[in-house]
Amino acid sequence: MQFNIKYNRIGNKFFFISNLSEWHFSCRDYYNEIWLNEVGPLTREEKDSLFEIREILQKYDFNKYLGLFFMTSNENTVWSLLKKHIEEEEVHILKKVFKVFE
Repeated sequence: MQFNIKYNRIGNKFFFISNLSEWHFSCRDYYNEIWLNEVGPLTREEKDSLFEIREILQKYDFNKYLGLFFMTSNENTVWSLLKKHIEEEEVHILKKVFKVFE
């Protein structure tokens, strides 16, 4: 058996942001604790952004898991692919959240 494992920047960033948003019971609290100890407390803008992305992720849940777009696409194509599957305003919100956490 052979595995072809790829990590990309935007997929890792999605994992970081989605986990911080605590959108699902499977999010790992201990990761958030480690990350926040490393980077410091969240700003008001970051907290607000996490609230916005949490709502979007909960809306699609695992029925249309948005993480797959980030993990299987690159930064140049992910946004155009998402536009085909979710509302344009939601894509705009996701872009904004990713920018906040740059």
